[in-house]
Amino acid sequence: MIFRSVLAAVLVVILQGVAVSQEIIWSKEAHPDGLQTNGVQFDSDGDRVLTVTNCHPAKIRLFSAQDGNLIWDYEVSTNLLCIMGGGIASNGKNIAVIEEFGNLILFDLTTNPPDSINAFHVGTPYAFCMDFSPSGSHVAVGGSKGKMIICSVDSAKVLHSVKGHLDWVTAVRYDPNGQFIVSGGNDGMVKVWDTLGAPLAQLPGHVDEVTDLAISKDGKTLISSSRDKTIKVWDVPNKKLLKSIDNIGAATNGVSFSPDQKHLAVVSADSLLQIYSTNSWELEATTKDEINGFGLCVHWAPVGKRIAVGTNIGMVAAYSMETLGSGSFFLEQTSFNVYPNPLVDKLYIESFIEGMEYIITNLQGVEISKGYLDSSKNELDFPSDQPGYYLLKILDPSTNRVQVYPIVKSK
Repeated sequence: MIFRSVLAAVLVVILQGVAVSQEIIWSKEAHPDGLQTNGVQFDSDGDRVLTVTNCHPAKIRLFSAQDGNLIWDYEVSTNLLCIMGGGIASNGKNIAVIEEFGNLILFDLTTNPPDSINAFHVGTPYAFCMDFSPSGSHVAVGGSKGKMIICSVDSAKVLHSVKGHLDWVTAVRYDPNGQFIVSGGNDGMVKVWDTLGAPLAQLPGHVDEVTDLAISKDGKTLISSSRDKTIKVWDVPNKKLLKSIDNIGAATNGVSFSPDQKHLAVVSADSLLQIYSTNSWELEATTKDEINGFGLCVHWAPVGKRIAVGTNIGMVAAYSMETLGSGSFFLEQTSFNVYPNPLVDKLYIESFIEGMEYIITNLQGVEISKGYLDSSKNELDFPSDQPGYYLLKILDPSTNRVQVYPIVKSK
């Protein structure tokens, strides 16, 4: 666990044409037994991160968005199953989570710690997802038998229940302006509803389960992710497909818009957090994170440039996007070889480009060694006797290209 959490702090974001090294802010256990994280969400201020997990028992946790410190740790009763989704109301008053057997559980977030205030069954044998309305007064739930259910938070009652899909409703999302609701199912269909559950549009296109939905602030652009390894971009007012992104490479599990709507965060089943430009729909950044597992859910903080990812091995990781689009370019990985890793006292760098510079720092960014590489095998005496984790930066001053490696110094 120490190796996983520390090494995760030195992962690299590789930008297509624009690239920078990128450190994870923090990674923590959403579940101490490694049970998968089914939901992750920042609060409206971007100060706290909510996670919900599989069972037994399931965990509901709140973390500080700043440093990952655990604020609240709630263990779900053993007579209930997994928590499939969760959210924080934008008014900051409530947390709601949906349990696998269809129980919606409400917490008062104004108390410290949050107090469980109500729980009721939403009328579906199984439930898979939920979302708060923008006002925080309603919750939409996706369930089995094609059911989409709209519930009142204040009265803790089901208001509307409609058969939305052929089988499971696997994703639901309110329009940020509260004008409509979008649902996705394991039938591959995306549907648009008014807030009372009346149908407005059907958007066919996916050939496998829809896993997540994201809607732009103006309500005009809808994103759907799917196990069919694609992302679909929809024009909501005109009810048509604008773009299909087909080069994901694995099932896409989650999507989230940046606060300025200029980027889209995507998590998929090949351990990748990808960042797309919403102007061109081109891939701008990819973060490889094999330490924390692959992403099942993602949320971009409503303020600032932070992303939280929940993973298949019960972790939650917070990434900073502060340097997105900052401008240095990455060296091709074929330009050099670095070994061994972990190392004892010698580090070898085979360089295929003359004149490259290397810099070795600790995790705090303090430089402990630097020099230049020739075009052959470079043998370096490692500049520290202290076991631990370091960063090796290799850069070409003539082109401003750079690459960063996490290095492990063993005893």
